[in-house]
Amino acid sequence: MSGPVTALLMGSDPAAIADVRDKLSPLDLDVLVAEDWERVESVLESMSPQVILFAAGSETSDSLVLLQQLTDVPEARELPLAVVADDEGAVDREGMRRLGASCVLVGALRGECIGDVARGLAELAQERDSWRRQGQENQCLLEITTLLNSTREPEKVLSVVANRIASMVPLSTCSIILVSPAGDTAIVATGAAAFEGGSLGTEGELELDRFPELNEVVRKGQRLILEALTHDPFEITVSQDDESADLAGSRGSALFPILSLGEVHGVLTLHLSVLAPPMKPEQIPFFDRAASTCARALADIRRRIAEAEEPARSSIDNSDASLEEHDLLVNLVEHSADAIVAADM
Repeated sequence: MSGPVTALLMGSDPAAIADVRDKLSPLDLDVLVAEDWERVESVLESMSPQVILFAAGSETSDSLVLLQQLTDVPEARELPLAVVADDEGAVDREGMRRLGASCVLVGALRGECIGDVARGLAELAQERDSWRRQGQENQCLLEITTLLNSTREPEKVLSVVANRIASMVPLSTCSIILVSPAGDTAIVATGAAAFEGGSLGTEGELELDRFPELNEVVRKGQRLILEALTHDPFEITVSQDDESADLAGSRGSALFPILSLGEVHGVLTLHLSVLAPPMKPEQIPFFDRAASTCARALADIRRRIAEAEEPARSSIDNSDASLEEHDLLVNLVEHSADAIVAADM
């Protein structure tokens, strides 16, 4: 884990909190001290701590009441929690573990020991969140693939696909723009993210030449980051064509090409929500994967449609060839009959 760990230090006794704070002060830890409940809520809501250190006072019941209160805060439930106490008589290990404590540290502990535990718990939580996110992303991509492969008319399900993608991070809207094989027109399907509410829908057909940013993504097959935020991606005029442009921390929009084997089948567009924290860097690759998943599915749909149409074309071609062969045989027979009659005469 790069950089110092951010720890929320709280507890049931101000003296216990001060003691742990003093032990941690020489260490490379970003300690956010909260001596009252209002401060606890403020830190959890706005400062994104990675671990909670709970300094337990001499009264075990007070600690249990506060830990119970902490379990009602959504931001706290996912964070690792370490209880620190000087005296074994001040802790109820079973009760504290039941209320979410990852570990209970008891004794005359050095600050380095507490700091190592805090860093270890934060790293484990980060690893857990990474595996959980990957599992959720893989499940989403599997659902997208299944949905697209179940139809030969993808435009009928694209809004559902877009909405499923939008559910993965706080977006205001997510759209899939399906480009025609000729590359001159497209169908827009929008999924309204549950984060802000709204409805699904297919917005109809558009001409790509009217929208420079969209046309540029289709033509170059490269990601485009847009600096301004709008609910209409085609009204944005200020943009930067930079594949390495950083979407992390952005409140703007982004267009990802739906690209397979050099062919652009469409564009995935995102609008980041102003109501949510900026997107994290580790979330961005998911949208590249989502665009690639859609591209493979759409390419497969077009291939299956072409294969289904091929026997019909072959049948027509064979019929035409049979008629030509029939006419040729008729002509040969007629000419042969004329030749025989001429020879007899």
